[in-house]
Amino acid sequence: MPLVKHILYFNIYNSLCMTYANDVETFYNYYNKGPLTSGVNITPFLVNGKNSLSVEVAGLGALEGDETYPADAKCELTITAATSKGETEVAKIIATADEKDQPTGLTSPDYLGKKGGFR
Repeated sequence: MPLVKHILYFNIYNSLCMTYANDVETFYNYYNKGPLTSGVNITPFLVNGKNSLSVEVAGLGALEGDETYPADAKCELTITAATSKGETEVAKIIATADEKDQPTGLTSPDYLGKKGGFR
């Protein structure tokens, strides 16, 4: 069986973005307007079988009490499984602003609705 590493890539702009794998914080961005692009190996936070990924987002102004999510804000996360033969996308979550300037995951490929979460 080939060794698999799971990589969390982020592409963030004008957004507070905190990610969790199995309820353990794996990345946060509190102050950079961006763009910010990077990746981290989250394999140590995963277990065999089912795992959970959650994202908390807000506009950078939330630190000063502004609850709007700027129209240009984005928090995009992609998880890949990397082996010696290449990478395969496992999941993608994208938070953007809705028509009321609040964060939404509607543009995520795996979005199942507010109560359904993500696939």
